[in-house]
Amino acid sequence: MEHRELSSHNLAEAITAMTDTEVTQYIRDERKTGRLSWAVRLLNTDVLSPDDLRSERAMEAIRRLGFI
Repeated sequence: MEHRELSSHNLAEAITAMTDTEVTQYIRDERKTGRLSWAVRLLNTDVLSPDDLRSERAMEAIRRLGFI
């Protein structure tokens, strides 16, 4: 997944649509390349959004990643 091209909204959608195995692989890949913190920061920004749907979607993606 080339996530630098993804908006936070699309990143959250992509993560919430992943299977558990895909999430595990995504975390491994992102840690290995040093981009996991970028993804989490992007999602955290959306958690604070006044748009309830955007905030909830980002929160669910962070949950799927295991950070909550």
